Amino acid sequence: MKRKQQLVFFSIANATAFKSKLATNIAPIITRYRFLNILMLAPELTKMVFSAQKMMNVSTQPLVAVNIAFSQSGLNALSVNDDIGSSELTGGMYALSPMLGDAKSNWLPQLTGTTIHGVFMIVSDTTARVNQQVTALQNTLGSSIVTRHTLLGESRASPNEGKESAHLECTRW
Repeated sequence: MKRKQQLVFFSIANATAFKSKLATNIAPIITRYRFLNILMLAPELTKMVFSAQKMMNVSTQPLVAVNIAFSQSGLNALSVNDDIGSSELTGGMYALSPMLGDAKSNWLPQLTGTTIHGVFMIVSDTTARVNQQVTALQNTLGSSIVTRHTLLGESRASPNEGKESAHLECTRW
């Protein structure tokens, strides 16, 4: 069970360098993904398919799972201008906050607007493994991205399972 987790919210500072590192260094460590329009960034990624069955079996799960997601502004920064099929999400979650009943004053400044281009999700069974993977990502991506915010979390074991807690920590790479 992967109970330790960290989210790393980032902006893309150098799209050319990021795309190159995404294709050569990051894609091989992404735990699982489906074919999305994002694969247009690097068609060579289409040969990497990870089985959902493999992820469901604890004995075949990687020690550290890494995933990535992009916002509309992140896709635009990478020159992927396809319609994501959701006019609501085009402006980002911050723009949607009033519709969701969430006051904009509740948002952390680092997460407002459209400066968040993506998020890495790193999970493992130990904090040390999560931290090691985050450091490896930082070293690989270097100045091609700017970290805007990190969120550390931990899911709880029974009997409190499902009542996860998280604490916030702002860092810059």
